[in-house]
Amino acid sequence: MIVIGLSTHPIAPSGSRVFFAGDGGLNFWGYTNPRVDELFRKIASKEALDKEARKKMYAEISQVIADDQPADFLSFPRANIGIQANVQGIDPGMRMGWNYHEWYFAAP
Repeated sequence: MIVIGLSTHPIAPSGSRVFFAGDGGLNFWGYTNPRVDELFRKIASKEALDKEARKKMYAEISQVIADDQPADFLSFPRANIGIQANVQGIDPGMRMGWNYHEWYFAAP
C-alpha cells in the first residue's frame, strides 16, 4: 500500500494538471483521459479568462476524474485559520498564506 498526499486549491485547482493530465509530471499512476487533457488545454486558453467558463471546465474535470477514479481520494482537509485583526494584506485566494510576503502589521 502506498499513501501519497497531494494538495491543490479547491476553488481554482490549477495545480491539479500535473497530477491528472496525460503528460503531467507528477502523474504517478499513469492516468490518461483525452477529455481531461482537452479541458486542461482549454483552461490555458483565452476562453478560460472568463471566471464562469473556467469554473465549468474545472467542474467537468473534477467529475470526469471522480468517475474514472484513478486513485482513492481519502480526504479533503479543511481548516479554520485565525489571524490577528491588525495583520493586513491577506488574500486567501489560492490558499491561505500564498501571499505572505505582502502581509504587514497595521498601525494601531
